[in-house]
Amino acid sequence: MTSASRSELLEELFTFHGVNISISSDSPWILGVLHNTLRHFPSVDGAEPDISFTYKFAPDIESHWVQRPDGRERVVYEPLLGQLAMIEDKLYMNYGERGRLLCDPERGRVDVSILESEADDEWLVTHPMFLPAFHELLKRRGLYSLHASALSVGGNGVLFPGTSGSGKSTMAIGLMKEGFDFLGDDTVFLARSDEGLDVLAFPDVIDFTDRTAELFPELGRADSTPRNPITHKRQARAEEVFNVGFTPKCRPKLLVFPRVSGNSRSVLEPMDKDDALEEQAPNVLLTEASSSQKHLDVLAELVKSTDTYRLETGTDFAYLADLLRDMLARPQPRPDSRQE
Repeated sequence: MTSASRSELLEELFTFHGVNISISSDSPWILGVLHNTLRHFPSVDGAEPDISFTYKFAPDIESHWVQRPDGRERVVYEPLLGQLAMIEDKLYMNYGERGRLLCDPERGRVDVSILESEADDEWLVTHPMFLPAFHELLKRRGLYSLHASALSVGGNGVLFPGTSGSGKSTMAIGLMKEGFDFLGDDTVFLARSDEGLDVLAFPDVIDFTDRTAELFPELGRADSTPRNPITHKRQARAEEVFNVGFTPKCRPKLLVFPRVSGNSRSVLEPMDKDDALEEQAPNVLLTEASSSQKHLDVLAELVKSTDTYRLETGTDFAYLADLLRDMLARPQPRPDSRQE
């Protein structure tokens, strides 16, 4: 593997919930794309990076500067193209030769090579060539990803886990319009504190479908946004479309698994906690054993410490906002106060 000197690279620094991040690239465009992803997390002055990402373009496949390391390979995830694998103690992704990523968790270092022909593909940069390594490095530092949208009232949070198409974004937009504080549309992070679990915000762009745009006329401002080539969704920034900021963290109180019903009226029903944990477990990438087990343990703690529900989502967002606001305001019983 070859490497350019630091003087050839542009650099931007961020501080994500206490983790200092350096992103360097030979491309102002790549740096701008990743700035948009981490725009809410400016660097703390004088902080030394805990983790670093270096991105460089390659003119063709033969010129990729990231190479597959030697060693035994164990596949941990297969995206639409290529695969993500652990090779010895490193994380390696080859995304159909469009991009290659090598993450060294021990050193907190990520190297990424992207073909110059992909210079207009923001999704490639921010998803396969960023998020897997970002999640892995944060997991090693006690910040555990959760595939969910998250909102809060008075510091108490409601989380909507789910896969693409489950209605996470629609719920986030609907409750945000009803005055809920916004933490994230697709991914947030969990971390332990002296008081228990905290939900940490990751307010990236909101991905939305044509159906969601029909429900919220404000999204018409984002009509010119190109569709994501993978999900066929468009994107919007909450702060621009809805004129809201975000709250950096909250305490999780409600865990609500949404499912689009096609009806106008929402139906909220209690959900078995074992089922809730079972639906969350597949989102943990089984990379290094110790940190992956800690990730699973945190998800189990989240389920145990929250009230869990199924939601058949309708379009009655004002009603649902009032219902959830009342539920968030209720005192939560201590686990040891329940009758045997």
